Amino acid sequence: MDTNVKNLKVYTSSLEELNVPKIERESKFLGAGCLGFAYLTKDNKVIKLLDRPGTRRQYELLSFIKNLELPNAYHIHDVLSNKKNGIKSYGGIIYEYINKEKVNLWEMPSSFIVENFKKLFAQAIILGHNCVLIDDLHIGNIIVNHDSITTIDFDEYYFDLKNVTSSNIEKMRQVLMDLLIFNYLVYNNEKDKNKDLITNNLKKVKSLGEFSNYRNLNNWLKKAN
Repeated sequence: MDTNVKNLKVYTSSLEELNVPKIERESKFLGAGCLGFAYLTKDNKVIKLLDRPGTRRQYELLSFIKNLELPNAYHIHDVLSNKKNGIKSYGGIIYEYINKEKVNLWEMPSSFIVENFKKLFAQAIILGHNCVLIDDLHIGNIIVNHDSITTIDFDEYYFDLKNVTSSNIEKMRQVLMDLLIFNYLVYNNEKDKNKDLITNNLKKVKSLGEFSNYRNLNNWLKKAN
């Protein structure tokens, strides 16, 4: 980690200063991204710290989302700031660790897909009704395991002046479609030539209830073809 990063002051919402070198020394390094780096603590929490001070908008947005209790979203324990007093700037976040597993979604029971997708669309609706625009949502910000399909990393979402539910639903729909396509190609060792066929079949789906008539998505796809 860069020396300048170690020297950044980071405070919890209760004004406690985090010991960044200690976190680096005693926690498991999970990785670095375009915004900063993340560590897994001994009590199974992820501490994500920015490598440069964030914005007031990010701090206020994450603090707002933290209290929404969104379905199928990572649980935010605390939002961090680089300023102890005055106007807060976003310094990072502490959230629950979610285990990522290899899961063939096309072989999972249809009930698993339907239940999780309904909750993810509900998440998009709640955010939209609260004038929060979904942005920077892609399959890299979705964690899949045998228990759930969960979204993470809301750092680049935005407050909007209006209800943005329709936009959020469409964004969620497209990302979930991308997730299913990517997952299918990985587990079926298929070439990209099948991507258009799968995409066209998914686009025809008007209701998640269509999946409920089949044991899994592979069975649905055979019928769709």
